[in-house]
Amino acid sequence: MKRTMLLAALALLTLGLLGTSGCSKKVTRQADVTAGDYYTEEEYNKLSDTQRAKYCDDLSAELDRLNAATAQAQSEASGADIDRLKSDLAQLKSQQAAQAGKLDQLREQIAYFESLPKNYRVLRGDCLWNISKKEQIYANPWLWPRIYEANKDQIHDPDLIYPDQVFDIPR
Repeated sequence: MKRTMLLAALALLTLGLLGTSGCSKKVTRQADVTAGDYYTEEEYNKLSDTQRAKYCDDLSAELDRLNAATAQAQSEASGADIDRLKSDLAQLKSQQAAQAGKLDQLREQIAYFESLPKNYRVLRGDCLWNISKKEQIYANPWLWPRIYEANKDQIHDPDLIYPDQVFDIPR
């Protein structure tokens, strides 16, 4: 009798343990992955093998759907971005062409100014006004003070300059 009672108690204890391990209680709600509804870890642990397989399939299908939607959104955004970038590129090419013309003009001017003399030897009858007025100097008589300021060591009075003096011509 003791032995029978002991076996019965052991059987009840085993059933009690099995009941608390989650095997006896099943999850009754159905998670809807497409709506963002997922099982908690506790609920997942209580799912049967069939329910787990279906849940994993649902998760996999939702992941595939989200990846496809992401790829499509990126493709649409890329298409719009490409159109915008093409438009920007056309505008920049137009601006670049206009700037290239200006750049060529500036290069010509630089070449011209670099070819101008860096100094000038005074001739008989010259004055700073006339020197400054010469095309190869400044082509502007009003710029004579530039020559004077650059050559103060040789010119004590801007009204008195002498033949064969060599003046620096600042550019």
